[in-house]
Amino acid sequence: MSSKPIEMRRFLARLGLGGGQGRREWAGGTDLRVRSLLKAASWRLFGTAVTVAIALSLTGRLGLSAVIGAADLVAKIVLYYLHERFWDNVDLFRRRPPDYEI
Repeated sequence: MSSKPIEMRRFLARLGLGGGQGRREWAGGTDLRVRSLLKAASWRLFGTAVTVAIALSLTGRLGLSAVIGAADLVAKIVLYYLHERFWDNVDLFRRRPPDYEI
């Protein structure tokens, strides 16, 4: 019997796609780490387009504007993801689910 399915489950769990691990539960539902990553990526695609447009309007050089946009994209995806995960661990102004429900 191959151990590959077990390794794949562990890999997916690290990404927040597996059952139970990689989740943070709160009163409004459950967020997976991968959800935070997808949110960061979609926001940054929009933000990068704006950055490239501004850089292009200031420099008039498409190549330089693309480099600025690429650097901005990578840096801000990483920073947003870390920021999102930090706040996911902060309980400030978050409602806690009841200990039990009837």
